Amino acid sequence: MAISYFITALIMLNLNPPLGWVQYTEKYPDISSCKEVIAYHKDEMTLDIGRRFKGKFVKVIEWDCITHQEAVDRNTKLGH
Repeated sequence: MAISYFITALIMLNLNPPLGWVQYTEKYPDISSCKEVIAYHKDEMTLDIGRRFKGKFVKVIEWDCITHQEAVDRNTKLGH
């Protein structure tokens, strides 16, 4: 089975719990191609996340390229 990576952002919201990992749905076959997209588009993606979460969005803390299961595990640790 091939591993897919997804652009993922650790965001802070004015909710409880305040931190959470959100993931884009486009798959990347390797981490390097995923990170390349982040390098070129993180400003646009930050604005997109801010619009999606409207008045609840505070900031993006970190960008990463991880699998879906890794995002689930990280969110579980954050109390989601």
